[in-house]
Amino acid sequence: MKQQQIILVSSAFVLLVLLYFLGNTVAPKRNINVQQNTINNISSFNIQEYIDKTKKQFSSSKIIELQKLEDAFAKNDPSAKQIISYTKLAAFWKDSIQLFEPYAYYTAVSAKLENSEKSLTFAAHLL
Repeated sequence: MKQQQIILVSSAFVLLVLLYFLGNTVAPKRNINVQQNTINNISSFNIQEYIDKTKKQFSSSKIIELQKLEDAFAKNDPSAKQIISYTKLAAFWKDSIQLFEPYAYYTAVSAKLENSEKSLTFAAHLL
């Protein structure tokens, strides 16, 4: 019984030493140039370009309504009124147009200006 334990422990030790010294411990090298080329070919998303493209598809009443909201935003100084303007723009995109991307963008900008934990967390979850 004692001899079997010694044989078992020594064989386990030998296997462990063999795995340590003879095992493949280096990950295979990948072709980095292929990965870089695929990353470079990915185009980035520009929210302002997206908003401009979607504005062209609106009816005239929606364009007038959006223009009023944007004009009210442009007149406001960086204060609570600006936060309200961004919030109204976000509500317009969510309710009237039903597009998520501009809604999330204007909500995030409003949350950054408000700078409260609750609004920043909500905007982060949207994004």
